Amino acid sequence: MKYYDIYMSVKDDSKEGYSVFVAASDENEAVQVMTDNHLYEEDEDLDNIKSVSEITKEEYDAAMSATDAIAAKVCANIANTQKG
Repeated sequence: MKYYDIYMSVKDDSKEGYSVFVAASDENEAVQVMTDNHLYEEDEDLDNIKSVSEITKEEYDAAMSATDAIAAKVCANIANTQKG
């Protein structure tokens, strides 16, 4: 198993973007896993894949931990908003 950072820009001419982290056997499968699981924000983003880079398991684990922490904060904020 290999680990990948797929970087996409939000618009074709934009320098702004985001990464999606996936585990797969190769770069093509990494993009397929991302696509099959809809791990992107907008359909147009699929046309703006700028790079697919292999990363270490440690980098992948760190990225996933950060993603989980952000998701937990977002959920807590939504819950607090709904209470008030």
